[in-house]
Amino acid sequence: MPKPLTAQQVAAISVDGNYWIDRNLYLQVCRGGASRSYRLRYRFEGRDCSMGLGSTRLFTLTEAKRRAVDALRMVADGVDPIEARRTLRRTAKTMTFEEALDAYVGVHKSTWSKKHAENWPAQVKRHCGAIAKLAVDRIDTQRVLSVLKPIWFDLSEPERE
Repeated sequence: MPKPLTAQQVAAISVDGNYWIDRNLYLQVCRGGASRSYRLRYRFEGRDCSMGLGSTRLFTLTEAKRRAVDALRMVADGVDPIEARRTLRRTAKTMTFEEALDAYVGVHKSTWSKKHAENWPAQVKRHCGAIAKLAVDRIDTQRVLSVLKPIWFDLSEPERE
């Protein structure tokens, strides 16, 4: 089996085509290198599938590999990652932040350590109580900042004894 491509090698590819990077991960180059994205190929329920993982402008090779591993873990758990993503997108406009968080945790929990699976959702719920019952499509920048600013200021203050 050939060696996986490095980030430098991936960045150098500019000719249109599909290029194997590592295991099930590919680079798709179109329009003379103007469009470059990561793709995951896998088999689910006996059929070949190809899933976009994002543009090389938005994601590093390391991030693409992490996304590929997350999707392959879903396949191993009997979940089609493309369908899971579609379901999240369809319901995002009608679900609350709390429901979206629960759905996200449900999809990704199997890839996390036990401690992270217990602590992270609890921390998010603790800090995001103000937006928990809001529909996801109603959460704008100002509401996100209203959640983040208290955390930022709390972290920036020196500890007092």
